[in-house]
Amino acid sequence: MLSTSSNGGLYDNEECERLLNIKIKVVSRVRKDLKSYEAEADKQLLSIRALEAEKGGNEDPDLQFKIKKAYESFDETKRMIPECRQRLTAAMVDLEKFIEDFSSVLGEARVGEVKTNILNQCK
Repeated sequence: MLSTSSNGGLYDNEECERLLNIKIKVVSRVRKDLKSYEAEADKQLLSIRALEAEKGGNEDPDLQFKIKKAYESFDETKRMIPECRQRLTAAMVDLEKFIEDFSSVLGEARVGEVKTNILNQCK
């Protein structure tokens, strides 16, 4: 079965499935990246707290430098989280639109499977 894309091209079942798998992998990858950034931020925060506790009244310049660099790294990681959330939202919207546009080619069973296994897990 052939279906017309929004840009006028024709896709068969095999091509739709290939494109669907690419979009699913993009969503999965970005979701994994987001979890990784969140875990890294938590880890860095614990490290900062440990360094701060070690500092106490100690004015060691090396320790102060380590704390400063730990905060810089933490800030950089925290800045990545909103951007990664935006990428995940965009990837999910792209996948949902693709499913909507090609549901007749993909079939109800495949559409239901993707919605259950991929999209619902991201919400």
